[in-house]
Amino acid sequence: MGRSAYLVAMVFAVLCACVGPATARTLPAAPGCGWTDAGLKAREMRAADAVWQHNVQAAYGVVRPSRAYSGVWLRDSFWTLTALGDVRVSSRALVHFAAALRPSGQVPTQFKTWLVHPLYFNDESTLLFLIWSDWTRRHGGAAPPSAVLAQALKYARAHVRHGRYQTPAGPYTSWFDSFRFPTSGTLSYNQGLLVVALEAAQDLRLGVGQAEVRAAAAGYRSLVTRHGGYLPLSDHLAYHDISGLAGGFLSTWLFGRTILSDDVVRNTLETQPRFGSGFRVVTATDGRYLPPSDFIGRWRGGDYHNGASWLLFDYLGLAAGSVHHVAGMDRGMRDRMAQEFASGDTFHEYLNTFPGRRSYGAEPRIRDQFSWNSFVVVVDERLRASCQARMAQI
Repeated sequence: MGRSAYLVAMVFAVLCACVGPATARTLPAAPGCGWTDAGLKAREMRAADAVWQHNVQAAYGVVRPSRAYSGVWLRDSFWTLTALGDVRVSSRALVHFAAALRPSGQVPTQFKTWLVHPLYFNDESTLLFLIWSDWTRRHGGAAPPSAVLAQALKYARAHVRHGRYQTPAGPYTSWFDSFRFPTSGTLSYNQGLLVVALEAAQDLRLGVGQAEVRAAAAGYRSLVTRHGGYLPLSDHLAYHDISGLAGGFLSTWLFGRTILSDDVVRNTLETQPRFGSGFRVVTATDGRYLPPSDFIGRWRGGDYHNGASWLLFDYLGLAAGSVHHVAGMDRGMRDRMAQEFASGDTFHEYLNTFPGRRSYGAEPRIRDQFSWNSFVVVVDERLRASCQARMAQI
């Protein structure tokens, strides 16, 4: 979705907000319509435009997460460039990662500086590469060659056992990369992306059958805890993790398919410890922060990966709830956006959730204008488009 499409959607949102009482009774807002607040939408768009103008070098297809980082990450590039909606820039960016493909099919997690010194970790990057490539092709852009995509699929398949994506012990195993996983296993976040990556590979005609997709989807659902019925951090850690819902939303956005049940999404949202209208991203089963020693960098409770509030994953979780008919999600997204801009019209990397800390409710300013949060414009557009389709049917 380009900026012009988003502006059209904003006009629609303003018109919806101005509908008179009689019309509102005739066409009541349905769950999943998104939120309408013209002033807040304008602030969201200003923050997104700042990212696209200052953090994206379109001529090279390069995304800088923020001024706190000198490297180029695949995951940040995926979220940011699909939000920008310019397939030419996406195609340029994909070329860099495809050119650094290992013989195993693994793409780099990042380039250490600019586009040099690729670094490879056993995380979700190759899964996102497949998803991103299919998005680019479907929108008229140039995807990497089929041989490259087939190699990437081969790498992903090599990590699957009985439908579950296997992640090694230690750090750097997903976006949650500073956490030291004590044992190998299956992360809900990675497993959800596996389902979507296989759906993308199927769409790319790489030889993925429906049975393979169904097995991965069943693996995703099998992670749900028996006690509480929520999606946990992993099959070995029943910690609360809002980012586990990301794959569920992506499947809905890209392919119109839901993977999880309404009850699982509702339980995951209701049991996730809150921070205002958002969430503390990962916490222990009792809602407490994790020990700093579990992280590289020994992050204190409320800071960074240790229970901070991350807009992208808060928003994806709330949007998944909206798709799955959980009450209050549209207002929750509106309030989370207002919470994001409480200290200025910029996307924060995260919000510190520990009261009394100097950065409480924000983070060090060098981490401001965080690129991947611009994906919230895609989430808003997806929910509005679904609502418009339902209205048309009515």
